Amino acid sequence: MDTGSIERRVLLIRIADELSHGRDAKPYTAQMQQKLVRHDYDGPPSTPLLANLIQRLKPRLAPADFDFLTALDLAIHDPAHKPALASFSRWGMTPSS
Repeated sequence: MDTGSIERRVLLIRIADELSHGRDAKPYTAQMQQKLVRHDYDGPPSTPLLANLIQRLKPRLAPADFDFLTALDLAIHDPAHKPALASFSRWGMTPSS
């Protein structure tokens, strides 16, 4: 597994943690945006671990945040899913907004 893949997965977990506690995830989301711009997608496909984590957090997440995390999990592993992130307001946020 390449280090970029690990970094993206850790960021996804950090974003999920922030959202599940009702906190702002802007800094982590901005880092993820940068990682996905430079991402070459040569890592392994999504693991059940991340999907299971998101599913377990679902009761603590707003429905839109659950959908966002699910889409983000898909996008960090497959570039075909990246355009779907544009439909989420959280994806358009940056630390300065």
